[in-house]
Amino acid sequence: MNNKKTKANTPKTNRLFVPNPQNFKVSVSYEGLDLEIKPTTLAELKRKYSR
Repeated sequence: MNNKKTKANTPKTNRLFVPNPQNFKVSVSYEGLDLEIKPTTLAELKRKYSR
């Protein structure tokens, strides 16, 4: 069994993956995350995370 090592930077692996912004927004929204930073008050956080 021959194990040949190949170069890490071949023309096929040289590409950089950049997601489509609209797809990324939808994907993040499915996970319950938000891309926008909204200022929240301490009272809102206590109400949200109270048990």
